[in-house]
Amino acid sequence: MSKSRKAELILISVTLLWSATFLFMKNAFLGCDPITFVEIRFAIAFVLALTFWYKSLKTLNPTSVKDGLILGLTYSVGFYLQSWGLDHTTISKSAFITGTVVVFVPFAHWLIHRERIKLMHIVSVIVTMIGLWVFTEPERGELTVGDITTLCSSMIWAYYVAYLDWASNKTEQTNGYFHQLVILQFAVTILVGGMVQVVWFSGGMYTPHLTLSEDVIIGLLYSGIAASLVATYLQTTYQRFVTPVKAGLLFVLEPVFAALLAWMFKNEMLSLRELCGGVIMLSAIFITDIVVLVKTKTS
Repeated sequence: MSKSRKAELILISVTLLWSATFLFMKNAFLGCDPITFVEIRFAIAFVLALTFWYKSLKTLNPTSVKDGLILGLTYSVGFYLQSWGLDHTTISKSAFITGTVVVFVPFAHWLIHRERIKLMHIVSVIVTMIGLWVFTEPERGELTVGDITTLCSSMIWAYYVAYLDWASNKTEQTNGYFHQLVILQFAVTILVGGMVQVVWFSGGMYTPHLTLSEDVIIGLLYSGIAASLVATYLQTTYQRFVTPVKAGLLFVLEPVFAALLAWMFKNEMLSLRELCGGVIMLSAIFITDIVVLVKTKTS
């Protein structure tokens, strides 16, 4: 099996791991606020990563520190915005809006490389935003602050995906480099969460709460181990073997799986309008990426 094919299968497994977090986190938020949940989630992942890969820190250098800090900042801000947004919208909406991340990747790629943005990518953004409008029904007052926050997280994660692709492909990196990136991302996420809690709490905008119920414990363990430690390591290590376009095409399966799980376990039914909006968003992503793949294959 080729490296690219193996990487594609691994990234699909990452997508499956991510899709279940919406369900576990939504249940856990009944007993824990989103910021505290994400902090504990990544504290678990950080301790485990440090236990497994602490020796990699012996070869830490300015390049890996810079890459780790940039990835960690975008990674953490994206997670806190998405988690807070999930607490203020439905699982299905959060998942579908999160799926728009792939549309913003070309623009993030432009910020890094200053390469011209292709017309079809601009069209895909327009079509996706139309689908998002249909899906969230803002003119009927259905556009929530959670929807907007989740969309912001998707834009930030787009930069994360583009930067990770650039950083992991600029030279032939060792496993130690990728271990360092994972550890640094988790460490930055914990620090950012702590700062957010202090600022919000001192400003009277936030009151942390935590009740160690079964849902909270299961959510933390699954999110910390499977969806953070395992998924982040796999994505950080294997995304470099596929193009950003192909990676985005695989990642867009996440909202589909998440919506299916929400229907199966939370009885969240999508309305006809929401289904139409979701189809429009997914179509914009799939069609434009398939065009890119076909052109690449035939050129």
